[in-house]
Amino acid sequence: SIYSPELVTAQEEYLLAIKSKNILSDSQFADISSSASSLLESSRRRLELLDVSASQIKELERTGKVKTNLTVYSPVKGHVAQKVKFMNPHLNSETRTVKVRLEFPNPDLRLLPEMYADVTFYIPLGEKLTIPTSAVLRTGRQDIVFVDKGEGNIEIRKVELGQKAGGYYEVLRGLKKGEQVVSRANFLIDSESKIQAAVATWGEEPQGDQETTQELELQLEKEIDNDSETRQPQLHNH
Repeated sequence: SIYSPELVTAQEEYLLAIKSKNILSDSQFADISSSASSLLESSRRRLELLDVSASQIKELERTGKVKTNLTVYSPVKGHVAQKVKFMNPHLNSETRTVKVRLEFPNPDLRLLPEMYADVTFYIPLGEKLTIPTSAVLRTGRQDIVFVDKGEGNIEIRKVELGQKAGGYYEVLRGLKKGEQVVSRANFLIDSESKIQAAVATWGEEPQGDQETTQELELQLEKEIDNDSETRQPQLHNH
């Protein structure tokens, strides 16, 4: 089922040709009557060239109504072997979804019509500076990481994150390659209110190249769980 302005115009011209033929068929002038018949025939031929079926043309003649969407039928029976990839240019306002047609090899016929499936798209993004998702504290207003400065000192750093892929966040701003960030941290802080107060006093996004950072001396528990670790931001391909 397709919409085509050309198809709509062709239907309108055909209906107009029918009306002209009915009006001018009894004309005393043979040339006028002949021209009306020729116009009707050429208008019908145009519909046929646009793959409008004979039954659809008869319905158009019977109803006198132009269809904005016409169904194009295959002239033969069989199985569809190949289709043109397609993404619907219109969004469904109710479901907030877009229909797409994808192509998959299916030699053993494991994929069947009307079957549901989950599809994952792998998009090459090149090399990006990334950190584990577990290293990020998302407060809603800003994204925070803990940078290990050594000797028991931890720096709270605001970062700007990009895309997420494979358990990692892309770091757009706030960290450099080689800096150690705490991930899956099971460390204890001597006063949790220190972090809460520090984060709460931070302003909005930094202006220009100015970085908003704040260092806190945090007392690390001596017996840190083995799962606690620090990691360097890495370059990963996703």
